[in-house]
Amino acid sequence: MGEKRGRGEMAIMTPEQVLAKQFRAKCRFKATVRRVIQNLYWLNDFEDQILNESVEKNIYLLTRRKGENTLSIRDKAILNKPVQARTELDSAYLYRAIGGLKCFRRYPTHVKAQLAAVTYFAYYQPGRVIFREGHMAQALYFIVSGEVIMSQLVYDPVLDKNVNQDVGRRGPGAVLGEVSLLHDIPRPVTATTSTNTEFLRLLKDDFNIVLKATVQQQWFEVQRALDMFTYFENWNDMTRRECCILAKMLAFKPDETIRGDGVGNKDYVYFVLKGQCRIIQHLYTTHYTKNGKVHYKIYHPVYGRDKESAITNVHEERVSTSKVQKSAHGELPRFGSADSDEFVPHKTHPLLPPNVELHFMQVCLLNETACFSIGENFVNRRVVAVTNVECLLIPRYWLMQRNIGNIWNRVKQYLNSHIPSANEVHQEFLKGRKWCHHEKETIDALLAKKQSVNHASMWDVPLFIRMNEKIDL
Repeated sequence: MGEKRGRGEMAIMTPEQVLAKQFRAKCRFKATVRRVIQNLYWLNDFEDQILNESVEKNIYLLTRRKGENTLSIRDKAILNKPVQARTELDSAYLYRAIGGLKCFRRYPTHVKAQLAAVTYFAYYQPGRVIFREGHMAQALYFIVSGEVIMSQLVYDPVLDKNVNQDVGRRGPGAVLGEVSLLHDIPRPVTATTSTNTEFLRLLKDDFNIVLKATVQQQWFEVQRALDMFTYFENWNDMTRRECCILAKMLAFKPDETIRGDGVGNKDYVYFVLKGQCRIIQHLYTTHYTKNGKVHYKIYHPVYGRDKESAITNVHEERVSTSKVQKSAHGELPRFGSADSDEFVPHKTHPLLPPNVELHFMQVCLLNETACFSIGENFVNRRVVAVTNVECLLIPRYWLMQRNIGNIWNRVKQYLNSHIPSANEVHQEFLKGRKWCHHEKETIDALLAKKQSVNHASMWDVPLFIRMNEKIDL
């Protein structure tokens, strides 16, 4: 009876109703196709691609999968489920899958586990507005891959209207929307995707339950660190909030390299909060013998150009004592004494010509409230922790945009003028060599002039030898 009733209904439908039904079916089909096309980017899973005989293509596929698609199809499928529909096994799997993502590294383990259980996956094509300036916040966004442009409405007196001005870019690992959610204020900027971008989205209610207390504690630590420096006294609350988003705090153990020699982030300015660190110069020298004396020249490696390097002539030998300068940025010694532990035994660099030696020279000491990597000369240098060190890292480009009173350029000039250059380091090296040579010659001369005294007497000869030799007593 049901089938007959259905057929009867179809029979009594008017032509207009039939056309409307067909049109709705066509629209649903088109919407489904468009949705598949829009999400085709993240639906690609490189695990399903079969490797072939081309080594180059295989390497490209594997590195692309590792770099661009951190999340697999299974991860994204579970993240698209409603939170209520996720099982305990799903939550445990998500924690293992996304707990190590760059955007989650700053949070404790228990917070990571909770975040993995309540976040959703989201994908947007280039040009999509994620949130707009002035709107109230409804979610927090973690960037998994892609890039987002942050823009702000600024009044242009020439055009006599507000125009969008880019204020920064965010990449993988960045977090969008903390300020508005934490302080319950409208969005201060507009976020727009510039590439295919994947996000993990955390709703406002889940943020208040899981993440708000942790973010407040991290912000309090950054605020306390900013209060240690006079550079930030004139910043308003909005600037401080933005700094709390971009800044990060790192800790280093003694003898750990903080910056330089391929370690650290060259795009960040380092502010020392605790401990002491030293700047070490990599001094390259060549030597030759003339009239029985060893002479040294400084060697300047040229990277990415000619193999031959400019060699500057200088006089003679060794590293010396000198005085320590005090400053607001820490101690700036013109190299401590030769018997201190600042001198590491030199060695020949394996990639340099055989007659080139590499010496590690301490240039200066940096104490609390010092800063470095602001754009000063950092060629062939590294910063190493002397004690346990804590540093506040702030992006350099962002600081330069807030260069009130040209403060950062003045700090850069101060560091360049007070920290010895490579040539000054080499001159101290020669003075030290001369001192060692003079010390050795003086000791040898004193030992040569000293007359040897023989305190042995006849009574030191054993009695039986004296009797056999008939020595008169």
